[in-house]
Parts: sequence; C-alpha cells; structure tokens
Amino acid sequence: MKLEQVRIKGLWHEYDIDWKLYPDVNILVGGNGTGKSTVLDLIHTVIPPYRMSQFYSRKAEKITIALENDYRIECINFEDSFSNLEEKAKQDPSYNKLYQDISNNLKKQNKNVLDLAIDASFTQFLHEDINITKRVMESKMRVDVIDTFDSPINEKEDFSLSFKELQKERPLTVMDKALFDCMEQYSFYIGKLASILESRALKGRTITQGYVENIYRRKYLFANILNDFFKETGKKVDFSEPKPTFILSSGKHISMYDLSSGEKQILYIFLKVLLQEEKDYVLFMDEPEVSLHIDWQEKLIENIRLINPNCQLIITTHSPSLLNVKWRGRTVNLEMLKYEH
Repeated sequence: MKLEQVRIKGLWHEYDIDWKLYPDVNILVGGNGTGKSTVLDLIHTVIPPYRMSQFYSRKAEKITIALENDYRIECINFEDSFSNLEEKAKQDPSYNKLYQDISNNLKKQNKNVLDLAIDASFTQFLHEDINITKRVMESKMRVDVIDTFDSPINEKEDFSLSFKELQKERPLTVMDKALFDCMEQYSFYIGKLASILESRALKGRTITQGYVENIYRRKYLFANILNDFFKETGKKVDFSEPKPTFILSSGKHISMYDLSSGEKQILYIFLKVLLQEEKDYVLFMDEPEVSLHIDWQEKLIENIRLINPNCQLIITTHSPSLLNVKWRGRTVNLEMLKYEH
C-alpha cells in the first residue's frame, strides 16, 4: 500500500508540512539542516512495523499519513494542560481518542484534572475513518528503509554464529552486516525458485526453457543490472553459485566484503529491491548518492524501478545527478512544503 499524502504539524513547534506524493518516485531536496532527513524519519517512524523509537515522532505535534484505499495513520503528541486537550478535541476529532483515554483514566483516580499537565503520545490507524488495529495496518504495509551511511559495528550486539565466525576473519562494518543479512535472504529466495521447479517436476508437468526463464526472470535482470554497474570498476559478478562472487579483471575471485564502499552500497540497494519480489513496497532512502560515482547516481532510480516497478521511492538527496530530466517532475524542495505553524 502506497503513501498519498504526508502532513506534519508543528515540526519543532515552528512550521507545518504538507507533501502530496506520487505512486512511483518522490525526491525531497533542500539545504543542510533544513529538515529533509527528519521528515523522512518521521514518516517511517510512525508506519508499522516500527524501525525507530516512537519517541522520535515527538519532534512534531501531529503526523498524518494518508494511504491508498482510504487508509490513514495519525500520530499525536500532546504536551499541555488537560483543559487545553479538551479544547483541542473539540476543534480536531483526531484528538478525541487521546482525550477520552486520559479522561477515563483520571476519573478512575478521582483527580481534579483541569490544570493537570499532560505529556502523552498516541497513534491510531484508520480505514474510512473507522479505527483498525496496528496488526491490520501492518498486514497492509510493506516498507524498506535503506541507510547508506556506514559505521563501525557494535561488537556488543548479539550476532548469529556464522556472522561471529566471519568477524574473526576481518573487521566488519554496519554495511557488511546488512549485506550479510541480505545475502542470507537471497540464498533463501534462490532456493524458493528452485523448489518451484522441483515441485512442478514431481507433479510430472513439463518444464520448458521458457518456463525456467520466467521463474528466474527477476534474478537474470538483477544480474544483468549489477554486471552493467560493476563493469565500470573492472569486475564481473558470478551468479553460478547460490551466493554471488566477484571476479577481478585478473580472474581472481573476491568476497563482497572486499568491495569498495560504493560497490557494497549498490549491491545492497539492488539486493533489497530484488527481495521485494515485485510486490507493492514503500522504499525510503536518505541521501543514497553517498559513496556512489556520478554515473551510478544517474542510473540508480531507473534501475531500482526496473527491478521492482511496484516500488514507491521516497528519497532525500543533495545530488544533481539523481535529479536528471526524467525525475525533475517528481522533485520538490522542502521549503515549498513548509507553512507557518
């Protein structure tokens, strides 16, 4: 399910934002410190399954996300007196649930509440203005968040045994861990494709070359796109094994952990999109141009859309190369979305 509109009220208690989104590509630009990354984080913070602390949403007074088919998410943060909450509920029905919950709780405690200070956060999920559960909303949403900023790994985290063994061989980063997880999912994905062919064979059905090519169509496309990118660095990607390896011009095979930061990043992005299996997804990317050569930046969005044409992209960037002619109509400056609070 895709996003149609985002409204943020009282960001840093300074201004409101109203952003109407396209179903395919949305690019948010603006100067340093204007709030691009904050807006992106606020959006995916309130969309389940949550990937950031809900406390992060408190940078704004209210976040409303309108989705396809008349679904809606509302996150309300209120820090004021109870009497003002009562007035707010009269003016804006979306505050009613918060008001009623707090009012009922305080009545049970027999408290005089009018001047009581309230500091509360409340998220509700709606379909055609009727409340639904978080679980129902989760079942409707498919969201990926790609963080392209790499950093040293936190050694205190509890990793799998196979990753711990890998750590003994070389120093690893957060991006390496993300690639490790993606490659495990990729192996499972390739195994699933093979099981489709095996199941058909066991049922005695004909398996034509065309049928096989259709089953592996997305993998072949992914491989061709990745090799098109990597040929510029003198490398070739070998997909003959369950997990791809990388071949230098000398013929030597290297691990994905030996790739450059830009190569790791492009591999990670395309792997994530491949694993979406052409389903409806919302993909958030904050400044994906980091570590990418200009030529790669220019081709990035187009190739993501080739691997999954059903993916809605929501991107922040400083890069003119991402903003080529094809996507200028999908680009908006954050300052154009701001209104005085």
